[in-house]
Formats: sequence, C-alpha cells, structure tokens
Amino acid sequence: MNIGLLLGKVAACTGVRMIEAIIPNEENRKITDSEIAVLVGFLKRDPLYGEQLALMDRMQDKYGGRVRFLVYQDGFLDAGMRQHMVTGTPTYLLFHKGGEVDRLMGRSDQETMDAFLQRCLGPR
Repeated sequence: MNIGLLLGKVAACTGVRMIEAIIPNEENRKITDSEIAVLVGFLKRDPLYGEQLALMDRMQDKYGGRVRFLVYQDGFLDAGMRQHMVTGTPTYLLFHKGGEVDRLMGRSDQETMDAFLQRCLGPR
C-alpha cells in the first residue's frame, strides 16, 4: 500500500495532519542537513500506530519550530531499524546536526515524550 494513502487514512481516522515519511536514501538531506533537531519515529503499522502517530502530531504542534518530525516510510522501516540499531517499536530517535542525541524506546504518551524533548533540547 502507498504510504501517502496509508497515512492519509490514519490522518482521517485520528485527526492527525501529517507527519512526513522518509526512506533511507533521504536521510542525509532530511536528518543530517537539518538546521533543527529531528525526531524520527520507528513505528510498525500495528494497533499502536495511529496512537503514536497522533502523539507525534501533537508534539509537532508544540515543538514544530525546534524539531522536525519524521517517520520511516512503510516498506523501509526494517532497513531504517538496522541502520540505526533499533531493536523494537515504537522507538523515537532524536538527532541534531546529523548525530543521535538520545532515544526514547517503547510506547510513549504526551507527558513522557514532552519530558524527553525538554530534557534533550534544553530551555528555549
């Protein structure tokens, strides 16, 4: 299934606008070359997917000027996980200037992800 169609269906069901999807060969441009921090979600298309994508959307509302939010495109998740040594989903990796800052592993909620981002980003 086309990731745009899949994300569109999830967006329609959950009220999520859109979190940008990436494929491995776009990493250099979208993560390494980014002037702001980048949070990449490694999310399997399972029952938690819509919930975790909606969480990323809420965090994008709050941190959009400081953090770019991305998820791996369907079909490339396993390759991305191997590349970044991610062993389970959901997992979130925060990058700044191409380097990994920290990772948040497991199902998250707004309070946990907010605390994670505030700790990693520091004061405004």
